[in-house]
Amino acid sequence: MPPDPPLTLRGDLDDLSRKRQSIPPRLVLIEPSQEHQTRVRKVARTRGLSMAAFDEADDASEAMGADAPPRAWTSVESGEKLVLECSDLPSGGFFYVLHLNNKDELKVVFPNKKDRDNTTSEAVGSLLVPSAGAPRYLSFETPRGTEVETFYLISSSQRLEAFEGVGTLPDNLRNLTPPVAQAIVTALQHYVTSEPTSNKRARALDTSAFDEPMDVSGATEGVRMGCSRLVLISVAKDI
Repeated sequence: MPPDPPLTLRGDLDDLSRKRQSIPPRLVLIEPSQEHQTRVRKVARTRGLSMAAFDEADDASEAMGADAPPRAWTSVESGEKLVLECSDLPSGGFFYVLHLNNKDELKVVFPNKKDRDNTTSEAVGSLLVPSAGAPRYLSFETPRGTEVETFYLISSSQRLEAFEGVGTLPDNLRNLTPPVAQAIVTALQHYVTSEPTSNKRARALDTSAFDEPMDVSGATEGVRMGCSRLVLISVAKDI
């Protein structure tokens, strides 16, 4: 039996986060402070890591002016406790923060067993991860040099667990199995769109009977999803 083809999680998720969306969710690192991040960003540039791709994304964002998304990357010292701000989330839905490491291993960092409420029905303005009152569970230990950590903010009008092939997600920061990770990407590829589906669009010939529908458990035509990315460069304190 031939081996399974390699997954391209990073490429697929990055493509989704760059896709022009009607109202993309916004993901920003608010702790440590902006002063800390600015200082460590300068350090990261001196550590032999190619920053060209990150800077190109930042330049493109800044060119958009007032409508610019948050910076594409930032940097912190190893061991610092992190707080993420999630905003532009649609009400009446759900949000998830995923983490992809250097080995392309994907995990759900929010929600988890210490911080479970990922509904947006009561959201006003923005929501924090970790939530107010939850322990500070987000940090990275970088023994030497630098490590690139990537966060993806997912907004969805229905729970990810309801999609075909996903099911119950780990709540203990364990890596997702490759089939589950791919099932999440497949759902995102189907539902992250630039414009909401309109039933008023006229067609000369209705070919819907020949369409191959995606097998998504419980999915409806009204499902809406969004995806954004934040790259974090963790810098060892002893370099």
